[in-house]
Amino acid sequence: MQSCVLGQFGDEEGGRGGEGGACVEVAADRAAIRVRDSKEHDGPQLAFAPDAWTGFVAHAGRVRSN
Repeated sequence: MQSCVLGQFGDEEGGRGGEGGACVEVAADRAAIRVRDSKEHDGPQLAFAPDAWTGFVAHAGRVRSN
C-alpha cells in the first residue's frame, strides 16, 4: 500500500485522496502540527506539539529506510 501527504488544510487539491485513498493533510502553526484524513475534512484530527512531530518524522524515516 502506498501513502501520500498533502499540503496545508484548505488546499483545494487536498480532498482528492490520491494514491488509492491513503492520504493525509498536514497543517502547521506555532502551537501544533495537525493531521487529518484528506477525505474527512470534518472528521477527527491528530495534533502534535512541534517537538513531538519532529521526533515522529525522524522515527518514521528510520523505520522506512530499514
